[in-house]
Amino acid sequence: MDTVEIKTIADHATELLKVLSNPTRLMIVCRLLEGEMAVGGLADALGIRPSTVSQHLQVLRLSDLVSTRRDGQTIYYSLANSALEDIIGALHKNFCVVSPRSTDSKNLEGSK
Repeated sequence: MDTVEIKTIADHATELLKVLSNPTRLMIVCRLLEGEMAVGGLADALGIRPSTVSQHLQVLRLSDLVSTRRDGQTIYYSLANSALEDIIGALHKNFCVVSPRSTDSKNLEGSK
């Protein structure tokens, strides 16, 4: 790869990370990793207003990170980017799943 290609790839990755750097968008994407959801379901699952969810989904849609499917009046959202699935999967593995080892090390630190 030449320098121009590397810069283009780095710019694309930076834009992806900028979009994900918002906690609400990150929570939405984490929920969508489990499967497609409508705005109301996301709002209930995350405990935030549907209008807030809609605003953040718009940003994700404009960044081509989510896709939509209409069923009657309901629009369902799902992840549209395999790289995004990989990134969120890695974040989930490292931040959301508590392993026995991490629990033991926290208990050891608390007893010192």
